[in-house]
Amino acid sequence: MDGRNSKSQIPNSKQAPNPKFQNPDRNAFRELRKARRRGVWNWVLGICLGFGIWNWGFASGQALAQQPAGPNDVTTAQVTAAIQRAVALIEKRQNADGSWPDSSQWRGGQTALSLLALLNAGVDRNSPPIQNGLAYLRTIPNEATYTAALRCMALAAADPDGYRAEITVAAQYLMRQQLDNGTWNYSPTVAGQDNSNTQFALLGLHEAAKAGVPIDPAVWLRSQKHFRDTQLTDGGWTYHNSGPAKGNAYGSMTCAGIASLFITGEQIFVGREKGYVDGAAYQCGRYAENLEVLGGLKWLTAHFDVKSNPQHGTWLHYYLYALERVGMTGGLRYIGTHDWYREGARFLVDTQQGDGHWEDLPGTCFSLLFLAKGLRPVLIQKLAWNGQWNPDHYDVSHLVDYINQKRRQSLSWQTVPVSASVEDWLAGPILYMQGHEFPRFGEEEMAKFRRYVDNGGILVFEACCSKPAFAQGFRAFAAQAFADYPLRELSLDHPIFHAAVDLDRTHGIMGIDVGCRTSVFFLPNDVSCLWEQRDLVAPKGLTAFAFDFGLNLAAYASAGGPLADRLTRVMLFPAHQNSQSRPATQRGVVQVARLIHDGDYNADPKCLVNLAELASRAAAIDIVSREEALDPGDEAIFEHPVLFMTGHYRFALSDKQIDNLARHLSRGGVLIAEACCGQPAFDASFRQLATALVGKMEGAKDLTALPSNHPLFSGQVAEPIGAVRLRPALAEALDRPTLDWPVILAVTVHGRPVILYSPYDWSCGLEHDKPFACRGYAEEDSVRLGMALLLYAVSY
Repeated sequence: MDGRNSKSQIPNSKQAPNPKFQNPDRNAFRELRKARRRGVWNWVLGICLGFGIWNWGFASGQALAQQPAGPNDVTTAQVTAAIQRAVALIEKRQNADGSWPDSSQWRGGQTALSLLALLNAGVDRNSPPIQNGLAYLRTIPNEATYTAALRCMALAAADPDGYRAEITVAAQYLMRQQLDNGTWNYSPTVAGQDNSNTQFALLGLHEAAKAGVPIDPAVWLRSQKHFRDTQLTDGGWTYHNSGPAKGNAYGSMTCAGIASLFITGEQIFVGREKGYVDGAAYQCGRYAENLEVLGGLKWLTAHFDVKSNPQHGTWLHYYLYALERVGMTGGLRYIGTHDWYREGARFLVDTQQGDGHWEDLPGTCFSLLFLAKGLRPVLIQKLAWNGQWNPDHYDVSHLVDYINQKRRQSLSWQTVPVSASVEDWLAGPILYMQGHEFPRFGEEEMAKFRRYVDNGGILVFEACCSKPAFAQGFRAFAAQAFADYPLRELSLDHPIFHAAVDLDRTHGIMGIDVGCRTSVFFLPNDVSCLWEQRDLVAPKGLTAFAFDFGLNLAAYASAGGPLADRLTRVMLFPAHQNSQSRPATQRGVVQVARLIHDGDYNADPKCLVNLAELASRAAAIDIVSREEALDPGDEAIFEHPVLFMTGHYRFALSDKQIDNLARHLSRGGVLIAEACCGQPAFDASFRQLATALVGKMEGAKDLTALPSNHPLFSGQVAEPIGAVRLRPALAEALDRPTLDWPVILAVTVHGRPVILYSPYDWSCGLEHDKPFACRGYAEEDSVRLGMALLLYAVSY
């Protein structure tokens, strides 16, 4: 299937291989492997990050933050359109009996591949093309490696529980057909094992194992030994294992070798960690080395390409599917300096034919798998730091598998180094860090953690094996990095224990609240070892708790809404400046102040600063937000033509404060207010305040909803605002996903709006915040609304 009869075509390499790696002393490699027990990723990424052998190539954060997608950058819309065209083409090629025409002698192989591609592209498993295809596939016997392997993958993608019996039969066939040297051939009647059949057999068995099918451990061991023993001296793999046809390494087979070692490594090495006693696992962090993975990744980095199968020239789309498996299985965003998915997606979008196909039907399926699987949103990124950052290799992988199964979603994970930009950290809503000891971070790194949180990220720190050293280090870090926000133990009524599943314990989990939600979680008691040993029956049901806590964490981080896909360009809010240090311009400076009250006046503490910065860029007005807040009774409020008020809880102002505020509004001031997270308690108190202010101001009229043609919405001061999308909690409360225009209530004095109040939240959107159960507007619409409110208040 990978062109074993094709002549090798060796294109010019973009990067010459390192001569030091051309002829490594393999005995020395093995001796080093025996001497080290830290694990494949501790070794690979430790070398890559610490010594620069593997350049991750993260882009400059500031450039990424300030620039939209360039003219040559691929967009989500383009990829989605390409996926839709490919789906339509594949469905159109389906035969009346539910099959797809086979391009080889192996019956059912193309049908299984087509089903796998369609299911991964999001086609409903109950749709006629899927149901008809599955009905046909189930009539085909297991008589070839490709067909049986793809059957396992397609049935597992459709319904792993419903088809477990048939997946088991196919997996047992594959286990019987494995040769003694750990490889597979096409079928029992066709001799000549190869790495293409072998990698597909392992992929099928891997999906079967995730579906709960028991796989003989010897199967993984034999195949792992095969790929280790047959790696070429330059780090790559070829199609044949030995003999005169062995040839040179090339891209698709090197990807097959790497992905196969990822798979066999997980299946073998996860078992080294045993049991769970007093919050710790025996042999946690002990894994055999896998220098062959490093060699394969180094080869792939040196020969990286998405426009040809490196060092081969044919079977391009088969290679791209293999490349996707390396990236997704290994949790890699970059291979060397290359964002493998973005570059591959750009190429596929540009080369797709008008009717939706690439090359032929198999090539179309492989391309669709690349686009659809690679686009999956990243839920969790695991932070790689300089030290023992990865004692549990497969904790996040197992957790995301569990979340996908329970929520019937297609989410992914990846690793990210501590040296990466904040934008790269924000590629997923959760940044997860574990270890037995806590590293020492400098002020620059602590500032990155703060900025990550300020832009909506959630940090999760876990003391693997409940190690006191990690806990002690984290507490010192939190006291410095988040000095203004206390670390507290969370009570059982916190949303994190009920976001998706009701939990019956807290496990000692602690948190730091920043703004409207808990943005930093600290787990002093281990859960990662339970994720690692996913089938472990832990004391008192802790394994179930660990996985369900992860399920809740995913729901809490997303607040019930969709996650950004892999192509989304993250835009950071501007770094906060000290307003006192900014010189006044000839236009004058408009200063906005936050009003103090006893209903959580400092909710979303950065929203006003972010809004002022964005509005200053959008208008010829120098708008500054003071960091200090003001008492409504303070005469200093008269220095601020625009005031801001938000909160969560009930509050009350004194008569003196109300009188002072009324005088300010009567003399030309404007108060912008909102109920943070749409909290009813604040809303009730603010309406009472508005009524009291109306009674103090001559010519005032009480809160009235602004019409859709009001200048605030019509585009006279900012971007026109029409229909707005609602966050899930508000959409559920109002039983609709959108509003035709935002709800803004105004108090007017002689026709001039002096109070602009939103009973629904928009400030969380100014912090990239996604509080659980927030009753407000979607982020993009929140930013537009906040901009319009501020510019209207300043202009009028």
